[in-house]
Amino acid sequence: MNESQKEKQKELLSEGSGCDCCVLAKDVPGADIQALQSRVMEIGDGDDCCEFAINIPGADIPALQARVLEIGDGDDCCVFAINIPGADIPALQARVLEIGNALSCSEFAMNIPGPDVDVDALIDRAEALQGCAWELHDG
Repeated sequence: MNESQKEKQKELLSEGSGCDCCVLAKDVPGADIQALQSRVMEIGDGDDCCEFAINIPGADIPALQARVLEIGDGDDCCVFAINIPGADIPALQARVLEIGNALSCSEFAMNIPGPDVDVDALIDRAEALQGCAWELHDG
Protein backbone atom coordinates (compact mmCIF):
# COMPACT_ATOMS: atom_id res chain seq x y z
CA MET A 1 0.00 0.00 0.00
CA ASN A 2 1.24 3.46 -0.81
CA GLU A 3 0.88 6.40 1.58
CA SER A 4 -2.25 7.72 -0.10
CA GLN A 5 -3.93 4.31 0.21
CA LYS A 6 -2.87 4.05 3.85
CA GLU A 7 -4.47 7.43 4.54
CA LYS A 8 -7.64 6.40 2.71
CA GLN A 9 -7.80 3.18 4.75
CA LYS A 10 -7.33 5.11 7.99
CA GLU A 11 -10.15 7.45 6.98
CA LEU A 12 -12.46 4.58 6.04
CA LEU A 13 -11.80 2.75 9.28
CA SER A 14 -13.02 5.74 11.24
CA GLU A 15 -15.80 7.16 9.08
CA GLY A 16 -16.19 5.12 5.90
CA SER A 17 -19.23 3.19 4.75
CA GLY A 18 -19.42 -0.57 4.58
CA CYS A 19 -19.46 -0.40 0.80
CA ASP A 20 -16.35 1.78 0.70
CA CYS A 21 -14.52 -0.64 2.99
CA CYS A 22 -15.42 -3.53 0.65
CA VAL A 23 -14.09 -1.64 -2.35
CA LEU A 24 -10.80 -0.80 -0.65
CA ALA A 25 -10.33 -4.38 0.57
CA LYS A 26 -10.99 -5.68 -2.94
CA ASP A 27 -8.98 -3.17 -4.93
CA VAL A 28 -5.92 -2.40 -2.80
CA PRO A 29 -3.31 -5.10 -2.30
CA GLY A 30 -2.03 -5.05 1.26
CA ALA A 31 -5.19 -3.55 2.73
CA ASP A 32 -5.91 -4.57 6.33
CA ILE A 33 -8.64 -7.12 5.60
CA GLN A 34 -9.37 -7.84 9.27
CA ALA A 35 -9.81 -4.19 10.20
CA LEU A 36 -11.92 -3.45 7.13
CA GLN A 37 -14.11 -6.49 7.80
CA SER A 38 -14.60 -5.37 11.40
CA ARG A 39 -15.76 -1.98 10.14
CA VAL A 40 -18.11 -3.61 7.63
CA MET A 41 -19.60 -5.78 10.36
CA GLU A 42 -19.94 -2.80 12.69
CA ILE A 43 -21.65 -0.33 10.37
CA GLY A 44 -22.47 -2.18 7.15
CA ASP A 45 -25.73 -3.80 6.20
CA GLY A 46 -26.37 -7.39 5.16
CA ASP A 47 -25.53 -6.61 1.55
CA ASP A 48 -22.12 -5.21 2.54
CA CYS A 49 -21.40 -8.37 4.56
CA CYS A 50 -22.36 -10.54 1.57
CA GLU A 51 -20.17 -8.51 -0.77
CA PHE A 52 -17.21 -8.80 1.60
CA ALA A 53 -17.66 -12.56 1.93
CA ILE A 54 -18.00 -13.05 -1.83
CA ASN A 55 -15.22 -10.76 -3.03
CA ILE A 56 -12.50 -10.67 -0.38
CA PRO A 57 -10.06 -13.58 -0.12
CA GLY A 58 -9.28 -14.22 3.52
CA ALA A 59 -12.61 -12.91 4.77
CA ASP A 60 -13.96 -14.54 7.94
CA ILE A 61 -16.92 -16.28 6.31
CA PRO A 62 -18.50 -17.67 9.52
CA ALA A 63 -18.43 -14.23 11.17
CA LEU A 64 -19.91 -12.55 8.10
CA GLN A 65 -22.61 -15.21 7.85
CA ALA A 66 -23.49 -14.72 11.52
CA ARG A 67 -23.87 -10.99 10.85
CA VAL A 68 -26.04 -11.62 7.78
CA LEU A 69 -28.24 -13.88 9.89
CA GLU A 70 -28.48 -11.15 12.51
CA ILE A 71 -29.14 -8.06 10.37
CA GLY A 72 -29.68 -9.24 6.81
CA ASP A 73 -32.95 -9.47 4.96
CA GLY A 74 -34.25 -12.39 2.92
CA ASP A 75 -32.43 -11.24 -0.20
CA ASP A 76 -29.12 -11.07 1.66
CA CYS A 77 -29.62 -14.63 2.91
CA CYS A 78 -30.31 -15.81 -0.65
CA VAL A 79 -27.22 -14.08 -2.00
CA PHE A 80 -25.07 -15.60 0.73
CA ALA A 81 -26.49 -19.10 0.19
CA ILE A 82 -26.04 -18.91 -3.58
CA ASN A 83 -22.52 -17.51 -3.59
CA ILE A 84 -20.71 -18.93 -0.56
CA PRO A 85 -19.67 -22.58 -0.71
CA GLY A 86 -20.29 -24.22 2.64
CA ALA A 87 -22.86 -21.65 3.74
CA ASP A 88 -25.19 -22.82 6.50
CA ILE A 89 -28.19 -23.44 4.27
CA PRO A 90 -30.60 -24.49 7.06
CA ALA A 91 -29.85 -21.35 9.10
CA LEU A 92 -30.14 -19.05 6.08
CA GLN A 93 -33.38 -20.75 5.02
CA ALA A 94 -34.80 -20.37 8.53
CA ARG A 95 -34.06 -16.64 8.39
CA VAL A 96 -35.70 -16.33 4.97
CA LEU A 97 -38.78 -18.14 6.25
CA GLU A 98 -38.85 -15.85 9.29
CA ILE A 99 -38.34 -12.44 7.68
CA GLY A 100 -38.26 -12.90 3.92
CA ASN A 101 -40.80 -11.60 1.46
CA ALA A 102 -42.54 -13.67 -1.21
CA LEU A 103 -39.77 -13.06 -3.72
CA SER A 104 -36.90 -14.07 -1.42
CA CYS A 105 -38.76 -17.23 -0.36
CA SER A 106 -39.35 -18.16 -4.00
CA GLU A 107 -35.77 -17.31 -4.97
CA PHE A 108 -34.37 -19.47 -2.18
CA ALA A 109 -36.60 -22.39 -3.22
CA MET A 110 -35.66 -22.11 -6.89
CA ASN A 111 -31.96 -21.22 -6.71
CA ILE A 112 -30.47 -23.07 -3.75
CA PRO A 113 -29.90 -26.73 -4.57
CA GLY A 114 -29.55 -29.52 -2.09
CA PRO A 115 -31.34 -31.73 0.37
CA ASP A 116 -31.30 -29.09 3.12
CA VAL A 117 -33.71 -26.85 1.24
CA ASP A 118 -37.37 -27.29 2.17
CA VAL A 119 -38.85 -26.19 -1.14
CA ASP A 120 -42.42 -26.88 -0.04
CA ALA A 121 -42.12 -24.72 3.09
CA LEU A 122 -40.54 -21.89 1.10
CA ILE A 123 -43.18 -22.00 -1.63
CA ASP A 124 -45.99 -22.22 0.94
CA ARG A 125 -44.57 -19.16 2.71
CA ALA A 126 -44.17 -17.28 -0.57
CA GLU A 127 -47.77 -18.03 -1.51
CA ALA A 128 -49.03 -16.99 1.93
CA LEU A 129 -47.09 -13.74 1.73
CA GLN A 130 -48.27 -13.11 -1.81
CA GLY A 131 -51.85 -13.76 -0.70
CA CYS A 132 -51.44 -11.22 2.11
CA ALA A 133 -50.14 -8.69 -0.39
CA TRP A 134 -53.15 -9.21 -2.65
CA GLU A 135 -55.54 -8.93 0.32
CA LEU A 136 -53.93 -5.63 1.32
CA HIS A 137 -54.09 -4.42 -2.26
CA ASP A 138 -57.79 -5.38 -2.60
CA GLY A 139 -58.70 -4.00 0.84
